[in-house]
Amino acid sequence: GQASVGSQMTRILRTDKSFNWLLLSRILTQFGIAGAAFYAIYVTKELGAGESIAATQASVLMFSQVVFNLILGWLADRGSRLGVMIIGGLTIIASSVIAFWAPNANWFYLVMVLLGVAYTTTFPILMSVLLQFGSPQDRPTYIGMANTLITPVTFLAPLLAGWLVATAGYQITFLVSAAFGFAALLVLTQIRIPRQSP
Repeated sequence: GQASVGSQMTRILRTDKSFNWLLLSRILTQFGIAGAAFYAIYVTKELGAGESIAATQASVLMFSQVVFNLILGWLADRGSRLGVMIIGGLTIIASSVIAFWAPNANWFYLVMVLLGVAYTTTFPILMSVLLQFGSPQDRPTYIGMANTLITPVTFLAPLLAGWLVATAGYQITFLVSAAFGFAALLVLTQIRIPRQSP
């Protein structure tokens, strides 16, 4: 029943420190990638690129996600899944810093490739990591909590990023995103993924 699920959730949050760190890293990551929602507007509005360039860069982002989903998925299965997530944290920082610094729109092709890596580690790779937490009986609760508890943040982060763009500008927003990415990276180093097969 609902009471047993609630007590199960409470027990997990109280006893599984690595899972708590994972949740925190996921929350910080949402804020870390929030600035990326404004890349296309920044490229056209501030850097003077045409809409066709922004559209091409969006295609580069999609293609990067497809390619890196295969590459990073292979690495995660044969190496360290946490290591792949750390790569994702580094690419959040790198894409945000380059977006902040970029003197022209051409740099955003690289930004989109890095963002493709970040998106891949934020969603597909994370799900494979979640499958290593808990007993088979607890696993649905772990996955449910990881998705449910993060949902408010997925709505809140872009709204706050939009507010920051309006009040402080695009570049400050990108720097703040980089700072959240760095915080997420630090938290990731605290996680110990259980050694068990999904």
